[in-house]
Amino acid sequence: MKKIVKTFKKYSQPDGRAISLRHHQNPYTKQDAEIQSHSFKRISEAYVNDVREHYGFSKSFISKLNEAVKPELVLEQSLLKYAKTKTVKNTRTVAYQQTYLGIPVWRGGMNIRMYNDTTAIISSSSTVHKNVSLPYLELNEKKMNSKDNDEAYKTIEGMTKKTGRELNALLKKIAQANKCELIRVDKQHLVIYRYDKDERLDNEHAGLKREFKVRTPQLKIGSAPRFKNGSHRLCNEVFFALQMPNFGEINWRAIIDLYTSEILYLRAAYHHLDGLVFPDDPVRQSGDATLTTTSPASDLNPFRSSVELLGLNAPATGDPQELDGEYITLSDFENPAVAPPTEAVGDDFDYSSTTDDFGAVSAYYHLDKMFRLVEDFGFVVTDYFEGTDFPIPTDHRANTTNAYHSGNDATAATLRFGFSQIGSVNYASDRAPVIHEFAHSCLQNNISDGVFSWCHGFGDALGVVLCDPASQAPDRFLRSPFYNSGAGLRRHDRDPAAGWAWGGTFDASGNQRRRQILSTTIFRAYQCTGGDDNHGNDAVRLARREFAARYLSYLMIGAVGSMTDTSPPTSAQDFAIAIMDFDQTNPDFEGHPGGAFHKVIRWAFEKQGAFKIATDAADGPGSPPEVDVYIDDGRGGEYEWRQNFWNTTDIWSAQVNDSTVGHQTPLVGVTNYFFVRIKNRGQNQAENVVVKAYQCRPSTGLIWPVDWTPMDTPEITVGSLAAGGETVVGPFEWTPVTEGHECILASVSADGDESNADTVNGDIPHWRLVPFDNNIAQRNVSPELPDMDGLVESLTNRVFWVNNPYDRTVNVSFDIDLPAILTRRGWYIKFNNASTERITLPPRSDKKISFSLIPGNRFDKSDLKPKGESIEIISLIDHMAVGGMTYFIDPNLKVRLPERPEDEFGLPEVKDIVKCLKTKDQKIESVRVKSIIIEIRMEDECW
Repeated sequence: MKKIVKTFKKYSQPDGRAISLRHHQNPYTKQDAEIQSHSFKRISEAYVNDVREHYGFSKSFISKLNEAVKPELVLEQSLLKYAKTKTVKNTRTVAYQQTYLGIPVWRGGMNIRMYNDTTAIISSSSTVHKNVSLPYLELNEKKMNSKDNDEAYKTIEGMTKKTGRELNALLKKIAQANKCELIRVDKQHLVIYRYDKDERLDNEHAGLKREFKVRTPQLKIGSAPRFKNGSHRLCNEVFFALQMPNFGEINWRAIIDLYTSEILYLRAAYHHLDGLVFPDDPVRQSGDATLTTTSPASDLNPFRSSVELLGLNAPATGDPQELDGEYITLSDFENPAVAPPTEAVGDDFDYSSTTDDFGAVSAYYHLDKMFRLVEDFGFVVTDYFEGTDFPIPTDHRANTTNAYHSGNDATAATLRFGFSQIGSVNYASDRAPVIHEFAHSCLQNNISDGVFSWCHGFGDALGVVLCDPASQAPDRFLRSPFYNSGAGLRRHDRDPAAGWAWGGTFDASGNQRRRQILSTTIFRAYQCTGGDDNHGNDAVRLARREFAARYLSYLMIGAVGSMTDTSPPTSAQDFAIAIMDFDQTNPDFEGHPGGAFHKVIRWAFEKQGAFKIATDAADGPGSPPEVDVYIDDGRGGEYEWRQNFWNTTDIWSAQVNDSTVGHQTPLVGVTNYFFVRIKNRGQNQAENVVVKAYQCRPSTGLIWPVDWTPMDTPEITVGSLAAGGETVVGPFEWTPVTEGHECILASVSADGDESNADTVNGDIPHWRLVPFDNNIAQRNVSPELPDMDGLVESLTNRVFWVNNPYDRTVNVSFDIDLPAILTRRGWYIKFNNASTERITLPPRSDKKISFSLIPGNRFDKSDLKPKGESIEIISLIDHMAVGGMTYFIDPNLKVRLPERPEDEFGLPEVKDIVKCLKTKDQKIESVRVKSIIIEIRMEDECW
């Protein structure tokens, strides 16, 4: 086994076989595979051979990896064969299909994810079935090619032909029994299916109260067969369409036993949303919880906004303009008969909010906007939704309880959307349920199913994240705050200890509740990556929240795009890994490289109960990673939102080699001593722990690693750190070169837990790096005296630099946060540069900023809070905080240490002059260089 595949994170089944392996910090490369080419097939085959023991694969099972799957009857044992490859952005997924008798094992296989540009493999996952066998067919399964199997082969072959001839008759019989009409059979093929009685029919609404249930297509197919749960059966997977009363045309997927003709699995490609909402949710817009679905139009119309309807196709000469566009077309294909509106060319589609026409415009706009969001994210829409014919028909007054997405599992395509009228408003008027239905389309086109097998989908999660940034709702955790029953009661702040944990009480109760567990999980990730920003400036708060919402949505959509129908995710943990993988292979998102959010994603799922070990309670959080070394920035190694990421007190600098003296002002030009306290919240002892240390001039808007320089002692090897342990590492010797308190940064890594500073995909703004990896800590904090004179002296003509970390021109402004003790007394910050309050910076440029603290009325040390007060200057780029400088008024500070050695007066030449001027009775107080004139002030007059 190659050394590289030993440094992975393994997620296992109860029997020890791997579910997935992640080794993003040490990707598997062509050097590990010992091949010269970048062929994704060759490196994947080498990789499978190297990790087979972890997955419990035998050599014979992987002996035909290079052979493509051909669904035809062959007398052979279970094998893993090449199925397909797909690429989304820089993530390539290579899929292998498990077969038995040459026939695909349904949803059994292996996915390998790699960087598309380098073919370096970062993870793999398996849904391979163990011990596939069909004993009822009386095969000699130990000697597949023996003559003993000739008769059995003929019997099986005859069954497949017979099923093909009688399939239409069987489906027609089912249709007749359910008062339906069989329209067509789209596709059929043989599969080996593992029977699960509980999964035979869609049990999504099982156990729900009546108010939560919705009308869905159902078929009566008789009682369940008496097969043993978990046994494998030779089956035919059939995709067909029925014309159904009250639903219209519905596509179905059925898995039918060849031997008994019984249906073992049945699903409609019809994915709905159960709830009542309003256009763009007036409660989110206004914060007024008294607005209801029965409010008059006069109350609701003020919340309409004029928007551009993009992508509309121009009508023929003389015809009116229809809501028919590039991605969506409004049409009336279901009862009740309500035609979508048309307008004369050039006229706007402006209607009252309680009309059908308003619902039609909303359906077009919100759906079209989601497909354009995919396009904005850099995906090719027609590739991502391969198989779907655009524009997609949409009925704004469909015959449904609320809303639905209808797909075709046979072609992995979205066929249509439908929305209903609820009270005085249309369901499509609110974008949250529209986003929900759109998410079904994402799944349909990538895993050939509109829902996950373990959850209704990720639509609620996507919707609540995208709808939150500007929300004024009194209760931001309601899925639909405008409606107080049904979907309105679905929440995304569910407590795992109350049963809402992965693996907990409500996880076992069905997909309807699982969607709330998933939306809570994802919303937590959104909150701690910026969604909980609570800045007093609306523009600043909105900018941070919108970025978090967009990037997390991008990761979810990209992760789904990397999935395959060969081996779709079977658990929340699989989904988490897919999101993490997509983050790490993502080369760029709006100027930001990927690889910085994956630890937050893992933590968000952990807190909701994923990644459990045997000793974890079912109703509770999961366990931390096996190794999780960190530097405590006040969050205990976790990831709740924190805007000020540059004030970590577990890293500090001293002017003397003593870790106990606390943080001191760095002394410029001479050796200082830097210390780091590291901890381990992981399950196991950390090995090969290494701490690295860096410095840079006093700055905000920094770029990693460009703006940082290793200290004179660049790193220290610690060795081991026990689980739950901590230790102080140092001293790191370093020499400051700039007055004003340089920024200092530390990074800790260990086997299995590398710092993102070492793995991120390119240069990255440090505000995107430091707060989202507990391995990294930064300190831009200058200790200041707790008295008026000392504070003013220190903060007069103080300087720092503001950087533009982007490859575009930006606008920079500053947010000044003075403690109340100063603002009440009239103190303020004055920038000494002209027009510093708002400046423009070209790409990757910087500007030196000078400021002074202007005093007001006096204060005493006793007026300070016991723990001290902070003055903060935060840099904002296009309203988004990118860093700051903190000047900490320390009530315990007796003397502010100088920033230069006491015997250093400046340039060497000046020091020589000073020595010449010294007299026995006179003492030099200070020296400064001004132009080419040297001014020397003596304590007493002379000459």
